[in-house]
Amino acid sequence: FAQALHRTGDGERAAAQYRQAVAADPSVADPSLAEQLGADTRPQRPADDDENAHRIPAQDLPPPSRIAEVERPKVNFADIGGMEKVKEEIRLKIIHPITHADLYKAYGKAIGGGILLYGPPGCGKTHLARATAGEVKARFIAVGINDILNMWMGESEKNLHEIFEQARADTPCVLFFDEVDALGASRTDLKQSAGRQLVNQFLAELDGLAAKNDGLLILAATNAPWHIDPAFRRPGRFDRIVFVPPPD
Repeated sequence: FAQALHRTGDGERAAAQYRQAVAADPSVADPSLAEQLGADTRPQRPADDDENAHRIPAQDLPPPSRIAEVERPKVNFADIGGMEKVKEEIRLKIIHPITHADLYKAYGKAIGGGILLYGPPGCGKTHLARATAGEVKARFIAVGINDILNMWMGESEKNLHEIFEQARADTPCVLFFDEVDALGASRTDLKQSAGRQLVNQFLAELDGLAAKNDGLLILAATNAPWHIDPAFRRPGRFDRIVFVPPPD
């Protein structure tokens, strides 16, 4: 049961179930699963041991929390009127690679990628991203500025990395960044090194240098695409830029 909960992304309940199971029957202990859940139940060394005298036992630590909420959208493209050109662009870049995975694999095409949606506010960019996830029955993570930015040095980059790791663990997953110009502003306009480091981290996550982004579908929205660093528009990142017009 703990393994099943872990696969669905419910780490807190998974850790609790694992501890309960090991307490009832120590023979079912799985060190690998315990490490993933942060639920180590091995007995601690004596407190008078200098090395561990000031350490907190692992089972007393709270389970790791998920930064962003994972949704299962029920809306799809049938719930969006018009925007046929926009929907077709999303189908070519995101939906068809998921629904025809074998065909894309045969031609050596990766499943994933990014689309940058831009246009006036209130024209349905967020709703369109959520419907994209519903169209392929994928998980959906909406990332806000408050989920990323932190006053402490290095914490913003860490938060961004953890969100990408969370999405990679829940593939297929649509990762949606609203107001992405606040996270990926042009580095020539940034005077503080902290902002430049966040942009560099964002680019590295999009490239999937440390982990593959297969099955990770990235959408972003902005009202001001000219403020975004040009490096985001290179192939393999947000290589498709789609205008979302006002309703006709």
